[in-house]
Amino acid sequence: MVLYPYLIPPPTPLTPADAGVYLDVDFILVITGTNTYVRFMFYTYICTNKPRGTLYTGHTDDLSARMEQHKQKIFDGFTAKYGCDKLVWFKEFSSRDAAFKKERQIKKWKRAYKLNTIELENPFWLDIHEQPVWPPLQGHLPVLPHSPKPRQ
Repeated sequence: MVLYPYLIPPPTPLTPADAGVYLDVDFILVITGTNTYVRFMFYTYICTNKPRGTLYTGHTDDLSARMEQHKQKIFDGFTAKYGCDKLVWFKEFSSRDAAFKKERQIKKWKRAYKLNTIELENPFWLDIHEQPVWPPLQGHLPVLPHSPKPRQ
């Protein structure tokens, strides 16, 4: 999964002419005329086992790795028990505390509000982790879930 805008690998060696902001899934690399620094990203996310199915809310600093853990059922617990391994919604934060607070807030929401939040941004309940780019860009079709071939 690559989040838009794409990561643009910084040139080596870095010079003031390379000033800009480079984005990746888990950090932002900011290059100014004289300084370079990395700002890490944190995420609150909702995953499910199927559209409008069982929902799980969590937070992490590595969304891609966390979804792989859910998919491979690395840890025993709620997501492994109920098969919640499809990422359907997430939000970025610049601090772990902000992501944690959002997770706690979402866990207090009624189910209908959670469903509405997901469907406003992801109406087809696509697994965001499986998408090459999120959100889908103009002219790029999202990758639809695999559907079995009809019986003949």
